[in-house]
Amino acid sequence: FPKDQQLVAAQAAILLLPDENRDALRTLLLFLRDVVACVDENQMTPTNIAVCLAPSLFHLNALKRDANAARSSHRKYSLGRPDQRDLSENLAATQGLANMVSEALRLFQFPEFWPGQGLSASGPGEDSLCGEGGGPASPAPSGGEEEQEERRSRLELSTQQLLKEARERSRGWESHSAPDQVELAFKKMDDGCPLWLWRGSVEVDAPQKELLHRLQREQGLWDGTLRQAAVIQTVSKDSEVYRCLLQGQSHGLGSRLPQEHLLLRTWQSDPSLGPLYLSSVSTEHPEVPVEGVRAQVHSCLYLLEPAGARKTRLTHLCRTDTRGRSQEWHSKVSGHLLASKLLAIRDSFRPDHRETKI
Repeated sequence: FPKDQQLVAAQAAILLLPDENRDALRTLLLFLRDVVACVDENQMTPTNIAVCLAPSLFHLNALKRDANAARSSHRKYSLGRPDQRDLSENLAATQGLANMVSEALRLFQFPEFWPGQGLSASGPGEDSLCGEGGGPASPAPSGGEEEQEERRSRLELSTQQLLKEARERSRGWESHSAPDQVELAFKKMDDGCPLWLWRGSVEVDAPQKELLHRLQREQGLWDGTLRQAAVIQTVSKDSEVYRCLLQGQSHGLGSRLPQEHLLLRTWQSDPSLGPLYLSSVSTEHPEVPVEGVRAQVHSCLYLLEPAGARKTRLTHLCRTDTRGRSQEWHSKVSGHLLASKLLAIRDSFRPDHRETKI
């Protein structure tokens, strides 16, 4: 790229990274910038740092996969002379990393040309791992009572399927390591969405109805720092549109936009009619503008079963795309977050409970 376009090109490329990769890169570059600030003592200019780190950071000089390239590489290194292409790649990587270190503060801003850069990064064009139609219950376009009823019917079907999954102990489920007293497992679904369905169970020292009431009124509390929560619309005596907004993280390396959950929820609160549960999926509502990053909840179920006097066995099934995260992140982290959430719910009923952030 020409020099006057290198910064915006790097800014645009960084926007394509998953959140966790972007955070790691920002941490590294800001650290290297601090190192450069002590250049009088350590002689480490941006170029000197780039000479040391660019080959590792950009994986330069990797052997080619095809046989011809492998033979060429072997011949080249046996002669002890790198070819011109390798030299050019090394020079470009060194100059690129040196520039990234120098521009570390501006590198993670929106490029000036970015359309709607004043808007939140959560509109229709935002990437979702499952895409439109992925998962058991994707949100339909907002509309009138007919569409709302159709959405509620789909949620009911999804809930019945999740209730079966909650009781199924083997078919397709794989156990996963978890903290003591939490049973954790995941299931790879066959609907084209790469996200796993997670299931966790824990015993809570609380009656079923009391636990259900707390889940209804504080559903977003255990997902992070709750900023706002409200019932947007009462659809029927046992269903509603519910919205919660989680506070974005602020720290020395920048800030993250708040995360929003807009859910269509239904519940069963009468033990004589069957097991108690709270089930929800993402939805849309014409009176609720997007604020922050709107998560895509494909399925979320809390199943409450009696486990003795004033005790409840709480089973939680969840499949949520928080947006901006890679599939690998979801596979490695989602289960631990679900287990932490269950423990936080359990501990909230203990007399010595103090509210802590997950």
